[in-house]
Amino acid sequence: MLRLALISLFCTTTLLQAQAPENYNTEWLKEPYQLLLVIHAEPHPLLTNVYVEQFARDLGDSLQRDLGRTTKVSTLIYREGGEANTDPARQMMQSVIERGWGDLDNLSKQIHPNKLHLVRLYYLDGEYEVQSRQVDGETATVSTLRKSRTTDRHWITRLAAMQVAQDFGHVGEVMEVNNQTLRIQMQAAGLGVPETIRMVQGEVMALVQVRRSANGYTATRLPETLAYITNVDAVKGLVTARLFSRLSNPLAKDRQTVTFRAIKLGTRVVPLQLRVLDQDNNPIGGYSVSHFPGGYENSASEPLGTTDTQGRISSKDPIYHVAFVRVQIAGVGKTDAPVPLLDDQPVVIKISGNRDAAILDDTKFEYERWLKKFTVMKDNYEVDYKLMYIDVMRKGSEKQAVDNLEKLSKGLKESVDELKTELERVRKAAQDNKEAKRFVDNAESGVKVLTDSVAQMDEQVALERNPTEDRKFLKLAKQADAEYDFDLALDNYKKSYLKNRNQPKVMERIKAIERIWKTQYNDKDHKDARTFALTVWSSKTKALTWEEIEKEIGKAEQYLDDLEKRGDYLTVLIMIKGDLKHIATLNAAREALGNGEEVQEKLGLIDRTRKALIDFDRKARDFVEKAINEEGKAG
Repeated sequence: MLRLALISLFCTTTLLQAQAPENYNTEWLKEPYQLLLVIHAEPHPLLTNVYVEQFARDLGDSLQRDLGRTTKVSTLIYREGGEANTDPARQMMQSVIERGWGDLDNLSKQIHPNKLHLVRLYYLDGEYEVQSRQVDGETATVSTLRKSRTTDRHWITRLAAMQVAQDFGHVGEVMEVNNQTLRIQMQAAGLGVPETIRMVQGEVMALVQVRRSANGYTATRLPETLAYITNVDAVKGLVTARLFSRLSNPLAKDRQTVTFRAIKLGTRVVPLQLRVLDQDNNPIGGYSVSHFPGGYENSASEPLGTTDTQGRISSKDPIYHVAFVRVQIAGVGKTDAPVPLLDDQPVVIKISGNRDAAILDDTKFEYERWLKKFTVMKDNYEVDYKLMYIDVMRKGSEKQAVDNLEKLSKGLKESVDELKTELERVRKAAQDNKEAKRFVDNAESGVKVLTDSVAQMDEQVALERNPTEDRKFLKLAKQADAEYDFDLALDNYKKSYLKNRNQPKVMERIKAIERIWKTQYNDKDHKDARTFALTVWSSKTKALTWEEIEKEIGKAEQYLDDLEKRGDYLTVLIMIKGDLKHIATLNAAREALGNGEEVQEKLGLIDRTRKALIDFDRKARDFVEKAINEEGKAG
């Protein structure tokens, strides 16, 4: 299902008012990396507290010496049953312990300035084992899972250091694009000796798109896209790379795109082990496979042979960091697939081996292209709606705001018409395939949402320009609705409906408010939650200090659970309204404290509170969106 930031006639306007992102840190490239090693040891008599503490010290000291002034390395030992897991690093390790390493792949894409490297120690079958993954905050990228074993209890620290170093992931920003050539400025260049930037020609970087979002900035990895390093100036921290991508224009920017970042992947020099499958995961034998060292423009390809009956093929010699693989498909043509060699495990390439698989693959490709346009259009619309209508209306320039809304409606209608034209490409690709038609259905739902938004804006323009008696009350009702004064909103909706009973949407809104705001409001826990939202969390008379926010965030999370159980998304909207103010308060407090040694404890507390607040806000918004969608289906 498409997860849409809906702009509905009544409710979602209130969501948009809280979507001002934080200031983007333009100085991040000049700052050192912040690497936190989070260490956990599975209980075993040989993994004593003393041993684990020594392991943590040795690992941290080793990496700090290695990385120099480019990085500030710190360590944290996670112990189960110890202090409350209130900070993000502990919560992350706890989720890995409870749900496995794969849980890291579901993390938020919000960017932050820290690198977390989670390290777990085991003693299994007479051997010490270390496992690790890194989470890079600047690019929201998670490294592959590493595992190493040894019988030497002292050598295990060295193995852990090698794993962390392998996936450290130097990060940079794409400063220049010239056809396929990229120039990338690396973070922390100049802070340490050139040797601390360990990047060489032939290694590869993943690319991520940094975009404005409701709660700050997000980073999303570009699929099937790599930057192949051709030159490194370690003194200046500049990298030149060649772009490889299946996408037609992967570095195209829209209005919400801030920049593109790159992160070095922890690739290795290993033989290639390849397996070719069809879309149904059946092996494909007899396909010819070649490797093009340095890229597909290299005419000196190396034939690897043909796939066996299990679809497998291997290279005899090691390949440096990335395999530029070409699979010749009998009777069809060829497919190119650059493969980063992150470990020595087999790599799978999927080929459309039958008609249905080919249709599904083509439809998915067309749909993803359509979805990219839809997402850009929707995000631009949301920002324009806030800047051109909501903000102008707040300044008291009602006529200008209405004129802007009319222009916005006209522009969105033209954009929707373009989307409808592009939708035909998805329909054509899907043909009569039932599974492929799911993509068509999703696209049609997205078009309907934007079409409804156009109708709602046209209605709003008419409401402002032709204020009949019923529309006067409707305007007052919507203003109160936007301010979360649902009692006043309900009163004016009813007055408007009495003046004009041909308003089915108004009656729907009256029923929704009465059902949630009045009818279900009938027990002590519910009343306590709403009182907290109105008088504490989103109080109109008293702003919370950062210390009070830290104290109250636990209650907010508890009350959110109570409100979710009762389906009361209206009270949750009131709580969301307070979130933005609280984030601004925390940011101002952090800036005011500076960065001295004596305030590090307070800064840590503020950062943990901010992370908890962002997580809370995201959970609240997800609930509201789900509740509104379900209410729409029921209606």
